[in-house]
Amino acid sequence: RRHIATILTTIFATTLLATAALPAQKVQLGSRAVTPVVAPVADLPPVIHLVLDGHIGIEGIPVDIDGGEELRNTLLEFFDKWGFRVYGRAYSKYFMTYGSISNMVNGEASAIDAGLVDITSHAGKPGWKPRQNTYFQQYAGSGYRIRVYQTEYLDFCQDFNGKMEHCYQYSSSSPRLARNLDLPATEKAGLILGSYLGKSAIANGLRTYYNKGRSLIANTWLPEWSQKNYAFSSLGVPEVIRQLETDLSQSARGRLYFAHLLLPHGPYVWDQDCRMRDDSDTWLSRRLEHEDLLTLSNPQYRETAYKIYFQQTRCTVSLLDTLFTSIEQSGLLDEATIIIHGDHGSRITVSDPVAPMAEYTTDRDYIDAFSTLFVIRSPEIEPGYDGQTRAIQHLFAELVLGM
Repeated sequence: RRHIATILTTIFATTLLATAALPAQKVQLGSRAVTPVVAPVADLPPVIHLVLDGHIGIEGIPVDIDGGEELRNTLLEFFDKWGFRVYGRAYSKYFMTYGSISNMVNGEASAIDAGLVDITSHAGKPGWKPRQNTYFQQYAGSGYRIRVYQTEYLDFCQDFNGKMEHCYQYSSSSPRLARNLDLPATEKAGLILGSYLGKSAIANGLRTYYNKGRSLIANTWLPEWSQKNYAFSSLGVPEVIRQLETDLSQSARGRLYFAHLLLPHGPYVWDQDCRMRDDSDTWLSRRLEHEDLLTLSNPQYRETAYKIYFQQTRCTVSLLDTLFTSIEQSGLLDEATIIIHGDHGSRITVSDPVAPMAEYTTDRDYIDAFSTLFVIRSPEIEPGYDGQTRAIQHLFAELVLGM
């Protein structure tokens, strides 16, 4: 007991050094090439499929919040410029990513766990993979080879031996993403320490009891122990998009590119010009208590979060514009099929639409939770705007799978 402070300090210092300064451990991150049994059919036009995690739908954008109307107009003008068909009232039938995408690639809208199997990722964290994937099977059977860009959370790279050509995996949560940030060393250290403590049941329990005790003291002078956002999900995505751009410029024909991109997913670290916010205290997430489904947020936090979410979404548009310009310069734009959609809404709610919170959930919460983007560009599809209320699972089955 006499040496506990020294022991804990040493443990943290060692962990911090290993995370922030030493070379990364050899884990399955980055490119992982796979040699397919059969070469792709060279005259097949490329298919580029981008899942923009947490992207709200065009008509779901809250235009009563500053920046909302401008973002809506920006998206409409952007997708019109690039010749997309826009489904402005698209929505997902699922609140969680694994249910939304795994059912969608099978042309289904069934019970939330249908087609899923629990797995353990390379880092020992729980993840998901589709039990089946009609989408990949269909395109692989037509002669396409598949290239995937994903996190460890939802794994599409397994079970396609002979048809999977390339798998690029990036981390959705590793504090190693903080190593190269243009931030003061002390702030980096705080982010890394916080990311570990945020996963600690002991630390979270202490915070809960502290805040409860504080609330019992009238006119308390004790500061609130707030839950800062220590996620790193969106930090690595611009690099992934640049990697995709490079890969497309080399040999795109006969290939299906599938990328699950954690943008405009939180934390909201990018301004509209894709410059990182230099104060990590402003890296908000969708909810006041950062992903706690059973905790009410409040309208003031929702408005603040949406304002910076709008900026991160505009950054996403800028990254896509650069990507499409590169595809156009390669001469492939007119023949390529490009599919872009979200997996659920922004989920910047006051009350999440889960059963225990039903009495608090409003119509606006449902829109924030389920309204999502769906646009598609293809030589066979007429550009324009479609205002029908359609589930992305049904749109994908009809327009992509032909079901």
